[in-house]
Amino acid sequence: MIAGAGACLLFINLEPAYVIPMIVVLCLLALESFIFGFMLKKGGNAFRLGFDDSVIAAFDREMNLFYYEGLKKVDLHQNDLISFSYIDDLDLPLQTAIIDQKDRKAFRDALVAKLESKNIYVGDSLRNWQ
Repeated sequence: MIAGAGACLLFINLEPAYVIPMIVVLCLLALESFIFGFMLKKGGNAFRLGFDDSVIAAFDREMNLFYYEGLKKVDLHQNDLISFSYIDDLDLPLQTAIIDQKDRKAFRDALVAKLESKNIYVGDSLRNWQ
């Protein structure tokens, strides 16, 4: 993004009314990336994934929220993707790569317990996930 802002500087004399906003946006995006990287490094895995009584939240470059309302089934596909199946044929994926290998069993057990308390079907592939 910094390189893109630098490239835009080459064209600033041609049309500054268009180039200056592009430079500002690219610099803001670079700042956001730096802040995100710092927070991810500081926060560790606790910053990346969590759940409570109403939502499962996963934070990566974007924020994904998986609500329990309307959730019918949760299953594991190919050991790297947790699928949340909602009513009206909506399927939302969660990459398992954001969960450390050593934390997967504890996460799985806590998630299965939470889903069972909400009376949501949990597939056997997720129950047996290591």
